[in-house]
Order: sequence, then structure tokens, then C-alpha cells
Amino acid sequence: MTTDARTSKFAIDSIMDKEMAWAIEQKRGCKVDDDNAFTMRVTIVGPGGQLARVPLQWTSMDDKHRKMEVLSDVCRHTYARAAIITTDTRYLLFEEFCKHFKLAFPMTNEKVFRDDYSRIMADYNYEMERLPRQLWQEALNVVAYGPRIAKMMLAKYSIVNRAYVFEPPETIGNSEERVEVGMIPAWWQ
Repeated sequence: MTTDARTSKFAIDSIMDKEMAWAIEQKRGCKVDDDNAFTMRVTIVGPGGQLARVPLQWTSMDDKHRKMEVLSDVCRHTYARAAIITTDTRYLLFEEFCKHFKLAFPMTNEKVFRDDYSRIMADYNYEMERLPRQLWQEALNVVAYGPRIAKMMLAKYSIVNRAYVFEPPETIGNSEERVEVGMIPAWWQ
């Protein structure tokens, strides 16, 4: 499988930028109190740069994992160069979280933090929205995953006067600095 200009890192970055712009406009049109108003979607980038977009929803973590396996199979059979998932999410405010639960910040031992985090989140049924509101922020997430790509973009937002106000999207990781996405099984292996 060769890479051309339509499936290059630059092309994927451009698609991700467009997905984030779409997500911001989509979220602005949603009611502030409606958790189900935003429709997630996946964009599959074919071997020649073709784009296929489909809505994506799940009702549970098991449902999510099943759908990610199906997505991986579709990508394998279509020789996809990337799968880009656009979703809304919640973003943990680490410093506030650590202060609230009296954990070390900055984190000194990642394993201890993960164990503490898992223990705390179990008390909240592993749902961030059950945590005290000052410990998390709403966000939009665009994740690209493929044989040569693992990248995440995040746009944090807040609600001001019953409207969404977005911070500029920040890039969390890119293909030079491998990001563990872990959401979609690697179809190319």
C-alpha cells in the first residue's frame, strides 16, 4: 500500500482540522443540557484518499467495544489508511482532581496514580460526569488512527450564558510521538 498526497500525514491533519470545525459547529447547535444531542461520527480514509462518513453511537462500553471491532474489520477489508473518530467527551482536570482527592501533584509515580484513579473512579461508577463538576471539563475529541498515524486533537469548552465557548483545539499527540489510542483494534497487523 503506497501513500500519496491524499493519504499523507498532511492530508490526515487537514481532515482532522475539518472534523474539529464540524464538531464545534455541531456542538454549538446542541442544547446545553442534552447529553445525547451530539452525534459522533467516524470518517474512514480509503487507500486513495476517499472519505466515507457514518454516524456512530453506543449505549455502553460493551457496545462501544463491539462497534470498534466492526470498524476495525471494515478498515481491514477496505485497506483504509486511517479511521478518524469525532466525539464529545469529558476531560479530567488533573490538578483539581489531585487536590480534591489529596493525591500528589505533579504526579510522582504513574502506577500509584493509576491505582488511586481507578479506585476513586470505581466509587463514581467510572463515569466522569458523576465526579464533582469542578474536576472535569467538556471537550470535543478527534482521534485519527491508522498504520502510520496515531493522533488526538482536543477542544475544551465551557458553557457561558447558555452557549458553548470553545478553547482552540490542541494537539495531544502525533505520529512522530506515538500516542496509544487503544480504542480501535489495529486492523493492519
